[in-house]
Amino acid sequence: MGLRKFDHLTALCALPEVQSAWTAAHQRGLDPADVGALYARFEALQPSILLDHSHVLPWTAAVAHFRSMGLRIGSTTGYTRPMLIPSSSSRQGYSPMPASPHGSAAPFPWMAYLNALRLQVYPLDAWVKIGDTPDMEEGRNAGMVRRLLVGGNGVGMTEAAWSALPVLDQVQRKEAVAAQLLAAGAHMVAETLADTPAALAILEERYRAGEKP
Repeated sequence: MGLRKFDHLTALCALPEVQSAWTAAHQRGLDPADVGALYARFEALQPSILLDHSHVLPWTAAVAHFRSMGLRIGSTTGYTRPMLIPSSSSRQGYSPMPASPHGSAAPFPWMAYLNALRLQVYPLDAWVKIGDTPDMEEGRNAGMVRRLLVGGNGVGMTEAAWSALPVLDQVQRKEAVAAQLLAAGAHMVAETLADTPAALAILEERYRAGEKP
């Protein structure tokens, strides 16, 4: 998770079980040209698939609160620009700022650096990186203050499936994911984006007291 999508597909194609299945289906091994052809099909299909199966979570409105605080917001992603379906998210009331161009995604720091350059925010330890495990590695590699929210690929459930879980199961899953995220380098863990304004206030106090990444 978190890789540039071509690199993600390349990693999947390197799995022994995928190699075996490919050989069984095509009577030959999987080569780099095959990976390129598969990615071209994936890239063409993905925008329409995302459009049909994506929705903005209610707590994404916290981004508006960040902006009211005077914070500058940038994004990093392993998706290409057409895959980000900005028209769909805008129709659902969420209009994100432009993401970094497709490039070396997490855990590499390059897109984080490009955001810093474009937004003109310095020093890097004044930044907060919000995301899942690969994002924490990216934030650490970029020298950024970092924290993380539960609800990404560590949980791996739809909102409806999560809501249907018994409370005890939810607590146990959140504790397991929080431990994973802290081990990845998060300074703080918040349950959802709606909880991040309070977390940001705590990080601000720590930063002003001299705490660095």
